[in-house]
Amino acid sequence: MEAYLAHLAQERRLSPLTVANYERDLRAFQTFRTDQGIASWEAVTAQHVRAFIAAGHRSGLSGRSLQRRLSSLRGFFNYLMREERVAGNPAQAVRAPKTPRRLPHTLDADQTGQLLNEAPQDALEAGFEIDAAVQAFNRDGGVLAPPRPVFDVGIGISTGSVLVGTIGGDQHFASSVFGEAVVEAPKIEKWTRSSGARLLISAPTRDGLDGAAPYTFREVGQVAGRGDQSPEDEDVAVFAVERS
Repeated sequence: MEAYLAHLAQERRLSPLTVANYERDLRAFQTFRTDQGIASWEAVTAQHVRAFIAAGHRSGLSGRSLQRRLSSLRGFFNYLMREERVAGNPAQAVRAPKTPRRLPHTLDADQTGQLLNEAPQDALEAGFEIDAAVQAFNRDGGVLAPPRPVFDVGIGISTGSVLVGTIGGDQHFASSVFGEAVVEAPKIEKWTRSSGARLLISAPTRDGLDGAAPYTFREVGQVAGRGDQSPEDEDVAVFAVERS
Protein backbone atom coordinates (compact mmCIF):
# COMPACT_ATOMS: atom_id res chain seq x y z
CA MET A 1 0.00 0.00 0.00
CA GLU A 2 2.81 2.41 0.82
CA ALA A 3 4.29 1.94 -2.66
CA TYR A 4 0.91 2.75 -4.22
CA LEU A 5 0.51 5.92 -2.17
CA ALA A 6 4.01 6.98 -3.22
CA HIS A 7 3.02 6.27 -6.83
CA LEU A 8 0.01 8.58 -6.49
CA ALA A 9 2.04 11.39 -4.95
CA GLN A 10 5.22 11.16 -7.02
CA GLU A 11 4.29 9.69 -10.39
CA ARG A 12 0.68 10.80 -10.78
CA ARG A 13 1.38 14.01 -8.84
CA LEU A 14 -1.98 14.05 -7.09
CA SER A 15 -2.54 16.68 -4.44
CA PRO A 16 -1.74 15.81 -0.80
CA LEU A 17 -5.46 16.01 0.05
CA THR A 18 -6.37 13.52 -2.68
CA VAL A 19 -3.61 11.12 -1.60
CA ALA A 20 -4.82 11.41 2.00
CA ASN A 21 -8.35 10.45 0.89
CA TYR A 22 -6.99 7.39 -0.93
CA GLU A 23 -4.99 6.41 2.14
CA ARG A 24 -7.97 6.76 4.48
CA ASP A 25 -10.15 4.58 2.24
CA LEU A 26 -7.50 1.90 1.77
CA ARG A 27 -6.65 1.73 5.48
CA ALA A 28 -10.35 1.33 6.24
CA PHE A 29 -10.44 -1.66 3.92
CA GLN A 30 -7.20 -3.00 5.39
CA THR A 31 -8.84 -2.93 8.85
CA PHE A 32 -11.91 -4.68 7.41
CA ARG A 33 -9.67 -7.27 5.78
CA THR A 34 -7.90 -7.99 9.06
CA ASP A 35 -11.20 -8.26 10.95
CA GLN A 36 -12.50 -10.72 8.35
CA GLY A 37 -9.35 -12.85 8.49
CA ILE A 38 -8.44 -12.24 4.83
CA ALA A 39 -4.78 -13.18 4.70
CA SER A 40 -3.58 -11.16 1.71
CA TRP A 41 -4.62 -8.80 -1.06
CA GLU A 42 -4.56 -11.76 -3.46
CA ALA A 43 -7.29 -13.42 -1.38
CA VAL A 44 -9.73 -10.50 -1.68
CA THR A 45 -12.85 -11.31 -3.72
CA ALA A 46 -15.72 -9.27 -5.09
CA GLN A 47 -17.86 -10.64 -2.27
CA HIS A 48 -15.43 -9.17 0.26
CA VAL A 49 -15.59 -5.79 -1.44
CA ARG A 50 -19.41 -5.88 -1.47
CA ALA A 51 -19.42 -6.72 2.23
CA PHE A 52 -17.07 -3.78 2.92
CA ILE A 53 -19.30 -1.35 1.02
CA ALA A 54 -22.41 -2.75 2.74
CA ALA A 55 -20.78 -2.30 6.15
CA GLY A 56 -20.02 1.32 5.33
CA HIS A 57 -23.62 1.83 4.21
CA ARG A 58 -24.94 0.39 7.49
CA SER A 59 -22.62 2.69 9.46
CA GLY A 60 -24.22 5.74 7.82
CA LEU A 61 -21.69 6.68 5.13
CA SER A 62 -23.19 8.62 2.24
CA GLY A 63 -23.46 7.19 -1.25
CA ARG A 64 -20.76 9.60 -2.39
CA SER A 65 -18.34 8.41 0.31
CA LEU A 66 -19.02 4.80 -0.61
CA GLN A 67 -18.42 5.54 -4.28
CA ARG A 68 -15.10 7.17 -3.38
CA ARG A 69 -14.10 4.12 -1.32
CA LEU A 70 -14.91 1.87 -4.24
CA SER A 71 -12.96 4.08 -6.65
CA SER A 72 -9.96 3.97 -4.30
CA LEU A 73 -10.08 0.17 -4.23
CA ARG A 74 -10.38 -0.08 -8.01
CA GLY A 75 -7.35 2.13 -8.49
CA PHE A 76 -5.33 0.20 -5.94
CA PHE A 77 -6.13 -3.19 -7.43
CA ASN A 78 -5.38 -1.89 -10.94
CA TYR A 79 -1.96 -0.92 -9.59
CA LEU A 80 -1.49 -4.39 -8.03
CA MET A 81 -2.43 -5.97 -11.37
CA ARG A 82 0.14 -3.83 -13.15
CA GLU A 83 2.74 -4.93 -10.60
CA GLU A 84 1.61 -8.55 -11.11
CA ARG A 85 0.66 -8.89 -7.45
CA VAL A 86 -2.92 -10.00 -8.17
CA ALA A 87 -4.60 -11.67 -11.14
CA GLY A 88 -7.76 -9.55 -11.28
CA ASN A 89 -9.59 -6.56 -9.83
CA PRO A 90 -12.28 -7.71 -7.36
CA ALA A 91 -13.68 -4.18 -7.06
CA GLN A 92 -14.29 -3.72 -10.78
CA ALA A 93 -17.79 -5.24 -10.95
CA VAL A 94 -19.02 -3.94 -7.57
CA ARG A 95 -21.46 -1.03 -7.58
CA ALA A 96 -21.99 1.43 -4.75
CA PRO A 97 -25.43 2.75 -3.75
CA LYS A 98 -26.53 5.69 -5.88
CA THR A 99 -26.29 9.17 -4.44
CA PRO A 100 -29.61 11.09 -4.50
CA ARG A 101 -29.49 14.03 -6.88
CA ARG A 102 -30.06 17.37 -5.21
CA LEU A 103 -30.48 20.86 -6.54
CA PRO A 104 -27.64 23.22 -5.61
CA HIS A 105 -28.11 25.62 -2.70
CA THR A 106 -27.68 29.35 -3.22
CA LEU A 107 -24.62 31.10 -1.77
CA ASP A 108 -24.67 34.27 0.26
CA ALA A 109 -22.40 37.22 -0.56
CA ASP A 110 -19.59 36.13 1.78
CA GLN A 111 -19.59 32.56 0.45
CA THR A 112 -19.54 33.82 -3.13
CA GLY A 113 -16.60 36.11 -2.37
CA GLN A 114 -14.64 33.27 -0.77
CA LEU A 115 -15.35 31.01 -3.74
CA LEU A 116 -14.11 33.62 -6.21
CA ASN A 117 -10.97 34.33 -4.18
CA GLU A 118 -10.01 30.64 -4.20
CA ALA A 119 -11.04 29.96 -7.81
CA PRO A 120 -7.63 30.48 -9.56
CA GLN A 121 -5.83 28.23 -7.06
CA ASP A 122 -8.48 25.51 -7.27
CA ALA A 123 -8.55 25.67 -11.08
CA LEU A 124 -4.78 25.32 -11.34
CA GLU A 125 -4.62 22.37 -8.93
CA ALA A 126 -7.45 20.70 -10.85
CA GLY A 127 -5.48 21.26 -14.05
CA PHE A 128 -2.42 19.59 -12.54
CA GLU A 129 -4.50 16.58 -11.47
CA ILE A 130 -6.13 16.25 -14.90
CA ASP A 131 -2.74 16.38 -16.61
CA ALA A 132 -1.26 13.83 -14.19
CA ALA A 133 -4.21 11.48 -14.75
CA VAL A 134 -3.84 11.70 -18.53
CA GLN A 135 -0.11 11.04 -18.37
CA ALA A 136 -0.66 8.11 -16.00
CA PHE A 137 -3.22 6.66 -18.42
CA ASN A 138 -0.78 7.06 -21.31
CA ARG A 139 1.82 5.11 -19.31
CA ASP A 140 -0.41 2.44 -17.78
CA GLY A 141 -3.33 2.20 -20.17
CA GLY A 142 -5.83 1.66 -17.37
CA VAL A 143 -7.80 -1.49 -18.11
CA LEU A 144 -7.22 -1.27 -21.87
CA ALA A 145 -5.20 -3.97 -23.55
CA PRO A 146 -2.42 -3.07 -26.03
CA PRO A 147 -2.32 -1.41 -28.44
CA ARG A 148 -3.55 1.50 -26.35
CA PRO A 149 -4.45 5.00 -27.56
CA VAL A 150 -2.24 7.88 -26.48
CA PHE A 151 -4.01 11.09 -25.51
CA ASP A 152 -2.50 14.54 -25.90
CA VAL A 153 -4.56 16.97 -23.82
CA GLY A 154 -3.88 20.68 -23.53
CA ILE A 155 -5.35 22.72 -20.66
CA GLY A 156 -5.99 26.46 -20.78
CA ILE A 157 -7.16 28.36 -17.69
CA SER A 158 -8.52 31.91 -17.68
CA THR A 159 -9.85 34.02 -14.83
CA GLY A 160 -12.41 36.79 -15.01
CA SER A 161 -16.01 37.81 -14.42
CA VAL A 162 -18.68 35.68 -16.04
CA LEU A 163 -22.45 35.66 -16.20
CA VAL A 164 -24.19 32.42 -15.24
CA GLY A 165 -27.73 31.93 -16.46
CA THR A 166 -29.96 29.20 -15.02
CA ILE A 167 -33.50 28.32 -16.06
CA GLY A 168 -35.83 25.56 -14.95
CA GLY A 169 -37.78 24.32 -11.98
CA ASP A 170 -37.50 21.91 -9.06
CA GLN A 171 -37.17 18.80 -11.22
CA HIS A 172 -35.01 20.04 -14.07
CA PHE A 173 -32.84 23.03 -14.83
CA ALA A 174 -30.10 24.07 -17.25
CA SER A 175 -27.24 26.53 -16.90
CA SER A 176 -24.99 28.39 -19.31
CA VAL A 177 -21.91 30.54 -18.68
CA PHE A 178 -21.13 33.69 -20.67
CA GLY A 179 -18.22 36.10 -20.49
CA GLU A 180 -14.88 37.16 -21.90
CA ALA A 181 -12.96 34.68 -19.73
CA VAL A 182 -15.02 31.85 -21.21
CA VAL A 183 -13.98 32.88 -24.72
CA GLU A 184 -10.37 33.42 -23.63
CA ALA A 185 -9.75 29.92 -22.21
CA PRO A 186 -9.83 28.03 -25.55
CA LYS A 187 -7.50 30.63 -27.05
CA ILE A 188 -5.03 29.91 -24.26
CA GLU A 189 -5.42 26.16 -24.76
CA LYS A 190 -4.39 26.52 -28.42
CA TRP A 191 -0.98 27.78 -27.25
CA THR A 192 -0.25 24.35 -25.74
CA ARG A 193 0.21 23.00 -29.27
CA SER A 194 3.22 25.21 -29.98
CA SER A 195 4.61 26.15 -26.56
CA GLY A 196 5.72 22.69 -25.41
CA ALA A 197 3.61 23.07 -22.25
CA ARG A 198 0.50 21.01 -21.53
CA LEU A 199 -0.98 23.51 -19.04
CA LEU A 200 -1.18 27.27 -19.57
CA ILE A 201 -2.80 30.07 -17.59
CA SER A 202 -3.64 33.71 -18.20
CA ALA A 203 -1.98 36.62 -16.41
CA PRO A 204 -5.16 37.29 -14.35
CA THR A 205 -5.09 33.65 -13.20
CA ARG A 206 -1.44 33.94 -12.21
CA ASP A 207 -2.14 37.16 -10.32
CA GLY A 208 -4.94 35.48 -8.38
CA LEU A 209 -2.81 32.58 -7.09
CA ASP A 210 -1.60 32.16 -3.54
CA GLY A 211 1.73 33.98 -3.44
CA ALA A 212 3.17 31.39 -1.06
CA ALA A 213 2.45 28.48 -3.40
CA PRO A 214 5.55 26.86 -4.97
CA TYR A 215 5.02 27.66 -8.65
CA THR A 216 7.36 28.78 -11.41
CA PHE A 217 6.12 30.66 -14.48
CA ARG A 218 7.34 31.10 -18.05
CA GLU A 219 5.66 33.52 -20.44
CA VAL A 220 4.94 31.83 -23.77
CA GLY A 221 2.99 34.51 -25.63
CA GLN A 222 -0.21 36.52 -25.66
CA VAL A 223 -3.78 36.00 -26.76
CA ALA A 224 -5.92 38.61 -28.46
CA GLY A 225 -7.54 41.13 -26.15
CA ARG A 226 -11.06 40.82 -24.88
CA GLY A 227 -12.44 43.40 -27.28
CA ASP A 228 -11.74 46.93 -28.44
CA GLN A 229 -14.11 49.04 -26.42
CA SER A 230 -11.94 50.11 -23.46
CA PRO A 231 -8.32 50.40 -22.27
CA GLU A 232 -8.81 47.10 -20.43
CA ASP A 233 -9.17 45.28 -23.76
CA GLU A 234 -5.43 44.74 -24.24
CA ASP A 235 -3.76 41.48 -25.20
CA VAL A 236 -3.48 39.01 -22.31
CA ALA A 237 -0.18 37.34 -21.43
CA VAL A 238 -0.10 33.53 -21.28
CA PHE A 239 2.15 31.58 -18.92
CA ALA A 240 3.32 28.00 -18.60
CA VAL A 241 3.31 27.01 -14.93
CA GLU A 242 4.96 24.20 -13.00
CA ARG A 243 5.23 23.25 -9.36
CA SER A 244 8.62 24.24 -8.01
